[in-house]
Amino acid sequence: MGELSPFNNSKFRLGNGFLEVVDETLSFAEWEEFGKGLVLIHNLSPLWIGDWLCEGDRRWGEMYAQAEAITGLSVDTLSHYKYVASSVPKENRIVGLKLSHYRAVAKMPVGEQKEVLEDAAKDKLTVAELKLKIAVETKLLACGYCGKPAELLRFMRLCMPCIDYLKRNPNG
Repeated sequence: MGELSPFNNSKFRLGNGFLEVVDETLSFAEWEEFGKGLVLIHNLSPLWIGDWLCEGDRRWGEMYAQAEAITGLSVDTLSHYKYVASSVPKENRIVGLKLSHYRAVAKMPVGEQKEVLEDAAKDKLTVAELKLKIAVETKLLACGYCGKPAELLRFMRLCMPCIDYLKRNPNG
């Protein structure tokens, strides 16, 4: 993942619970780019917290009580973030996806995650569509749209009509 270049913009000031424009020469393109950066942070912050927890665990052992006090997040939420972060290596993460996308691939072999996540990003799959695709590919179901066995679909990408059909007809 790259650096967060939208936050090198001196026309905004972020404070404790607020954002304000500090330079009225702000262009629409700068405003738009900063907004994209805010969404990126919103989507990535659970993974960052999970990575932070993994590092605390690596250095000092389980740190949930301290992390709960620091973040105000529940131990359940923290353990969820840590599980996903520890299950999906940094090199498999794709910009633009949400924590739920990573959760959907967390149990998959690490070597298969990146391709699935890249396809999810490229095809703009919702989490539900990604889960359905994984279920069809890993549970050896027959595709309800074209009838091909799932072992063949594992190496081919499901088309959106197949996914749509399977959503409407979950039993194929």
